[in-house]
Amino acid sequence: MPPSLIPKKFSFNTLKSRLKDLDIQWQKSRGSGSHGCFVGPDSSGKRQVYAIPKSQQREVRKPYLSGLQRRFSLTPSQLRSLFE
Repeated sequence: MPPSLIPKKFSFNTLKSRLKDLDIQWQKSRGSGSHGCFVGPDSSGKRQVYAIPKSQQREVRKPYLSGLQRRFSLTPSQLRSLFE
């Protein structure tokens, strides 16, 4: 995957609403301590959970965006719809 599809930083609220269209929900009570979680199916339909710390809940940095892409097996076309 071309690294240019994932930006260096991205707005958390925009990411949350666009992931909702892919059936990936934000659950702030699910994470432990200062973390919340994105919960949803990956490409095979298996339920996945990805935690993000509160420090990322304004602008999410690239390492966490890359982790989301790997955990939920997002395709390049899904990434384009998220970040464009």
